[in-house]
Amino acid sequence: MIDVNIGDFKINQIVLLSPQLLTDAILGLDFLVNYNAVISFAEQSIPLTINGECTKIRFIGIRETTKRFRRYRRGIIRKSVP
Repeated sequence: MIDVNIGDFKINQIVLLSPQLLTDAILGLDFLVNYNAVISFAEQSIPLTINGECTKIRFIGIRETTKRFRRYRRGIIRKSVP
């Protein structure tokens, strides 16, 4: 378990680490249920209730993920070519 910062809150959470992950995090169903998440695609945000207080986190869509993937892939290609 590690401490995870979400908004102004620090929560202790079990996490799986992956160096290939192209986003900051992927939130699992248990996490979303535990913190009463409501996914709003219109606002591109996920309001969470932590310790009785509400906070919002923003999520990125496929366009931003694709941009990150392309930058990541270009970096790998540069490293592999002398």
